[in-house]
Amino acid sequence: MHPNKIIYIVGDFNIDLLKNDCHNISTDFTNILYSQSFFPLIHLPTRVTKSSATLIDNIFCNHLTPHDSGVIVSDFSDHYPIFTTFKNIKTYSSDIIDNQKHNFSPNNIKNLQTFLESFNWEEILLISNVNEGFAKFNDILQNSINQFCPVQSIKAKKKKQPWMTSGLLISSIKKNKLYKKYISNPSSSNKNIYLKYKNMYTKIVKAAEKLYFLNEFSLNKSNLKKTWDLIKISLNKNNSFCKIILKDDDDNLITDSKIISNKLNEHFSSVSTINDTRHSNTDFKSFLGPSVPDSFFLIDTHESEILRIVECLKNLI
Repeated sequence: MHPNKIIYIVGDFNIDLLKNDCHNISTDFTNILYSQSFFPLIHLPTRVTKSSATLIDNIFCNHLTPHDSGVIVSDFSDHYPIFTTFKNIKTYSSDIIDNQKHNFSPNNIKNLQTFLESFNWEEILLISNVNEGFAKFNDILQNSINQFCPVQSIKAKKKKQPWMTSGLLISSIKKNKLYKKYISNPSSSNKNIYLKYKNMYTKIVKAAEKLYFLNEFSLNKSNLKKTWDLIKISLNKNNSFCKIILKDDDDNLITDSKIISNKLNEHFSSVSTINDTRHSNTDFKSFLGPSVPDSFFLIDTHESEILRIVECLKNLI
């Protein structure tokens, strides 16, 4: 590893650095990082509940360049987002910066093409050195592009879900403000106001998302590729582990993981004794549904059929 390489280690380490002075694991974790010249950039709690505040998410860096780091108070997750910024001391030569590009409009391309066609390339052809000739050619080409297709500034487009309207975005900002107000002053009143607004906002967003997909599927019902793209988009939002929900005999929700495990164990360990058919004389066909009268099948092809299909193909030559 190059000794001057800047390295960032980012993650949820699940080790509370606020307990660094009284918790051996936290102390050992910090000392190991310090021994490798990695220093934490986040110093405020990243997970706050009604009864606790912990610093378990962090960004560690091995470079002492001044950083502007912090924690974003948001209800997006039970962990607050963290960030850091720093000034890159290295400079890279480039004629075009990220928010600028050449204006390759049809009219500009036409003018560029006309200029290049009328340009006298004889002086380049007379250069015997290949590298010098290419460098001269490249200079002429780049200067021509800059002249006829000038660089212009562009506005960065903010990415958002297609069903998130401007009204929903405004509501999202208000929801975050109510959450910050509740965190700074966790009174019952602020909590109720925040939760009521959050539940209403979530309900409206889900309805907007459902309406969006219904409209898109309806508009693209004859476009198989677009339909599959929509299915992939909708499925990617739900790539999460299945959550098991159990209730007791009194219809009360069971939340204790140990009790849930025991309940599942009792159920599956008793299934074989309840429905034990190993010694049954019943024919397996009795468990099957009715037979299908029509079945999908393929018939054998023959040479004349293939020749007939080939003759019907469009000639692309």
